[in-house]
Amino acid sequence: MTTKPEYLLTFQRDLLDSVLMSYEELLRGRNSQGLILMGSSGVGKTHGLDVLASNFLDWVQREPWAATAGIQPITPVLRYAADAKADANSMLTHLLARLGKVVLKEKRPGLGKLEADFLQAMHARRVRLLILEEFHNAILKGTPQLRGQAARLLKNIWNMAPEDSSLGWSKPAPGRDDWRVIIVVSGTEELLPVFDKDAELSSRFSTIVRAQQLGFTPPAAFKEFRGVLKQMVAHEELTGWLVANDNDLAARIMLACNGHLRLLEKLLQRTATLWNKAGKNRDLPPLALLAQAFPAINSSGATNPFELAPEELQNRVASALRQSNNQHKDWS
Repeated sequence: MTTKPEYLLTFQRDLLDSVLMSYEELLRGRNSQGLILMGSSGVGKTHGLDVLASNFLDWVQREPWAATAGIQPITPVLRYAADAKADANSMLTHLLARLGKVVLKEKRPGLGKLEADFLQAMHARRVRLLILEEFHNAILKGTPQLRGQAARLLKNIWNMAPEDSSLGWSKPAPGRDDWRVIIVVSGTEELLPVFDKDAELSSRFSTIVRAQQLGFTPPAAFKEFRGVLKQMVAHEELTGWLVANDNDLAARIMLACNGHLRLLEKLLQRTATLWNKAGKNRDLPPLALLAQAFPAINSSGATNPFELAPEELQNRVASALRQSNNQHKDWS
């Protein structure tokens, strides 16, 4: 049985294509590549990175060392999400732990030693793709000194200069077993000014993938929303009862979650729970259970879109269209 490929948003496909091209360059002995994935909360960045990580594990199988997986532990994809207190030291400590080297807090070495150990561990464990999520927490919070340490860490990971040679640090040398990686940094739009102000960072992270929040307009955005909706409906096993292709229903669901995909997921999850509790009765109108599920994602006391009369629904959609047009004039 062939598994149907999952629906991917435009930016998620762009992310995969950009990383694959960068990886092809690494395989030809070229330099590291840096990418920035930017977007607000709930636009699908994490899911895009999930798909990327899964695909990348298949891509690295072409490399000769991939066959030694049963002999030597390898970690082709290394991933870390920075929290609000993240700095260079804590990031390196967490990353080293994921590579099998636990650093005790009371015996934590200085930043220079942590960084050197991490670069060695990346090489030894064959890390090819490093994903740093929520990186705005590390590079925008704290003192200028801490922000500078995070920026320098990115540059040094990108360079990965060989320890046994003082020659040829700007690019890999054939036959020297230099190690280069792809670094994907994700976060909010606040990241871009930080990279723009640092010429060394901006030149290393010149590929930018923007994750747009979905809305009623432009038509491409709403079409993508409906693609995600259909996939999530199937995932919650609601297909056939909740018709994702219904225009009226899709509009109500968009009003409910405002294009925020995490809220969409939670809304459908709660609806599925209610339907299961009702014995999956197909005679139950989906709008009734969606109306019951809506409070699970409505913290502001907004009007329940699943209870709107058809005329009021049209008015709400028209208002949302005007607002969405103003916000997404630069959609491409």
